Amino acid sequence: MSRSVYRRHIKSTNVRMEKAKRVATAIFMATAWRVAPMVVRMIVSNTFFTPRRRPLSEAQMSAMEKAERFRLQVHDKSVACWKWGQGPSILLAHGWNGKGADFHRFIEPISAAGYSTVAFDAPGHGESDGRTSSYFQFTDTVRALLNCEQGKSICGIVAHSVGGSAAINAVDKEGLDIKMVLVAPALKLKEMLYGIFDRYGIPGEIHRSMIGDYERRYGYDLERDNPYDLAGRIQSEVLIVQDEYDELVSFRDAERLAEEHPHVSLFATKGLGHNGILVDSATIDKAIAFFCK
Repeated sequence: MSRSVYRRHIKSTNVRMEKAKRVATAIFMATAWRVAPMVVRMIVSNTFFTPRRRPLSEAQMSAMEKAERFRLQVHDKSVACWKWGQGPSILLAHGWNGKGADFHRFIEPISAAGYSTVAFDAPGHGESDGRTSSYFQFTDTVRALLNCEQGKSICGIVAHSVGGSAAINAVDKEGLDIKMVLVAPALKLKEMLYGIFDRYGIPGEIHRSMIGDYERRYGYDLERDNPYDLAGRIQSEVLIVQDEYDELVSFRDAERLAEEHPHVSLFATKGLGHNGILVDSATIDKAIAFFCK
């Protein structure tokens, strides 16, 4: 057997195994949903709605130690927040499994450009309260910061991944015209989430029910509040910084949004991926220039 044939054979075998695993999971979850729905809810919540908290690097700790700390109450959760400097502020909104410190390389360049910086850890992330989190809680955290005393001077937002989704939703709901730099934003969040559930074999009945619980609890609708659609109707000037080889979110979605709407522009990178783009000097420089123009 040639190497190419062997590789195709292995790939085909892996695909069949993954499909069989997905089908088996779907059968198990559908059966369990009928007899023990609370157990299924706990499994899905632990797997898909519970962020992983990661320790800070030395560079991140050094940056956070220089900030003024404050906390906000968002629903029933105490949210950890930080502010660096005085004057007009740029709000930093991290992504899923992230934290405010993920933007530590942005802080000094933002300060050098004449702005102060505000960051937070979303519910269930970093130093904030909670075990689980969601797009809607991210949104309400951004909205709380835009409306709090420390956030009165916010004139721009830099947001990554799901933080970008939340920034779009928050700006739409608040009716603001505020410049935004969206770094690898999850634009078609509904399709992305449904795809993840399907890939892991979670039946639609189950994940739609659980998302519905979040929608009723926080007053949003994933269909109506899908970021891609909202981004097209907001008044804010938006710069999307997106890697062509992002492994998590679609570059084509960002490209199409920029093609369809004159208030949206796109800066493309290559080879940085979904998270590497956040610490790239060109990304930071482009973001600063966007706010200063």
